[in-house]
Amino acid sequence: FFSFLPCCCSLIRMNLTEDDLAMLSEYKGSCREVDSVYQTMEMLYTVVRFANSTFFAGDLEKAYTILKDSLKLFIRLGNSKAIAVASNNLGNTMLTIYRTMTASGEEEMCGLSKKEVVAKGTAYFAHAIKLGEEAYDNFYNEQGWSEECLSFMQFLANRYFNRAMFLLTVKDDHQYPKEAEAMGFRDIQITSDMDLEIVDQCLEMGFKINRVERYDLMMSRIRGKLALIKLG
Repeated sequence: FFSFLPCCCSLIRMNLTEDDLAMLSEYKGSCREVDSVYQTMEMLYTVVRFANSTFFAGDLEKAYTILKDSLKLFIRLGNSKAIAVASNNLGNTMLTIYRTMTASGEEEMCGLSKKEVVAKGTAYFAHAIKLGEEAYDNFYNEQGWSEECLSFMQFLANRYFNRAMFLLTVKDDHQYPKEAEAMGFRDIQITSDMDLEIVDQCLEMGFKINRVERYDLMMSRIRGKLALIKLG
């Protein structure tokens, strides 16, 4: 389980500091809509941080329960961004559960069989990517190649890469092995194309590229592909 964590884009982190969280907690807006946005951001930050801590501590059952319950909440609230983040994180959690079951030989984990883990992971990633594509299209239609649009494109590329790692890892237990393998390789190609497009557009538009973050991202891509090679 722990050896695989660097090999994929793991649970999504929100780039908020403790000061940001304090500001959200203390904010008193002038209208109900603004208050709702701030409250949702605070809730999403808290859920992601707590789920991350349990995930990296190796408590998969608790991480799964937290994310599953948070997804139900975000669906009731109708918050598509939070739904997409929770779905992507649940997909990554399903991948880790699958690998843990494979390594340990356990037939069930978190109340799920291998087949159920594969089915749920496939559905979670499909939903996360669908919502991400819709949000990206809205960003691009409204802003064109803005920094915010390219940043969102990177989130979407990461989701495609995560799904590729999942599908190519679980393909032998997937309901449609050949289709899962084909989609996994297709997702890797989409990720590569998007990664290049982001850099090209940043250079063309004169946006600053964080070379450290870019290096870390590319290394995570390489580690993920090496992990797949080891699986054969």
